[in-house]
Amino acid sequence: MTRVRLLCAICCGFLLAALAVPAGAQPAGMKRVTDSKGRFTISFPIGWEVMAMNANVLAGEVTRNLPKDFFSLLMAVDPADPGSPTVVIIMGFTLPGQVSPQAFGALMSQPLLVGKLEGVTVVTEGNATIAGRPAYYRYFTAQTKKGDDLYNVMVSLTAGQDGYLIFGVTRNVPETLRKNFAEISRILETFHPIAKPGASIVPAPGIPAGSPTPCSRRCRRAA
Repeated sequence: MTRVRLLCAICCGFLLAALAVPAGAQPAGMKRVTDSKGRFTISFPIGWEVMAMNANVLAGEVTRNLPKDFFSLLMAVDPADPGSPTVVIIMGFTLPGQVSPQAFGALMSQPLLVGKLEGVTVVTEGNATIAGRPAYYRYFTAQTKKGDDLYNVMVSLTAGQDGYLIFGVTRNVPETLRKNFAEISRILETFHPIAKPGASIVPAPGIPAGSPTPCSRRCRRAA
């Protein structure tokens, strides 16, 4: 699990750097993409800039000895509003054992936030359902070292020995916050883990497939 935490810390730097993407158009509609390791699918609005990254690109020598399928990442940026860009990043990991979404999220929080964000304040957190599976979400505000105010959501979920972290980040600007998080919510609702050959990913007991994510409700309250 130490390797997972290390890569999470590195990825957080990429997510913050993406807040400086230049402007561009954002047509209506969504496009579905799959990560390079075939761990998950997710849809983004057409016009978003989608980037796939692998562990070696992110961390160089630190990750050269990692197993081939240990890690995958997709990051997408809305370039339509350079003054308040919205970023979504999805990470998939192979875990050493089965853990709950809440425990997985708690384990990842410290290496992701310490030393990179300041003034972290949790707005709300709790249980959720994504792709018919239990998940755990946390909304929080924070500031970058440059003084930018951010509004963030971190969602963690697990499927067998695969763990997934989804981040949505935008600047904490009242004029655009509600609109940007509505877009993040729309993206979250399209996430689906992919079953590996010989395995299946089914809804957890008592949770119907297609159940809503927390964003639609919680974003409006928190914003």
